[in-house]
Amino acid sequence: MENRRKNYFIKREFQTKFILKFCALVALTALISAIVVYLFLSRSVTTVFENSKIVIKPSTEFVMPGLILSSLVSILLVSLATIVTVLFISHRIAGPLYKLENSLERMAEGDLSFDISLRKNDETKTLSEAFNRTRRRLNGMISGIKKDLREGRDVSQKIEKFKLG
Repeated sequence: MENRRKNYFIKREFQTKFILKFCALVALTALISAIVVYLFLSRSVTTVFENSKIVIKPSTEFVMPGLILSSLVSILLVSLATIVTVLFISHRIAGPLYKLENSLERMAEGDLSFDISLRKNDETKTLSEAFNRTRRRLNGMISGIKKDLREGRDVSQKIEKFKLG
């Protein structure tokens, strides 16, 4: 069974900034769209039937209230969808980063006896594989150094015995 994280805010600061940047992008897009529509309509007029009279208004005056309202509703709905989507995407990045940070801390304390295992769909899978290869190589080098030290001690003890004997 695949392990699932229950906490979607693993690296809260990173994920919050990530979400806010995407929401700002959505709001900026809506603002740019409104400006473009305003610029295109600023030189035109619209004939409107208002209070039983035909009225000629600038097109921006006729269209902008509806455009602003629809933009606000769109920003709200798309921002909600963006928050949910980016939360799940950032979760797939933040979770592995959190795991890698903790693993590096374990290595800093001298523990080289573990592999990092990430979930199948997590990002940074190749990074964790490289981390595991590096950890194994370091472990092998340290084991080799320890073996050489033991052999050196054995040789040193034999020399001491030979000198004394």
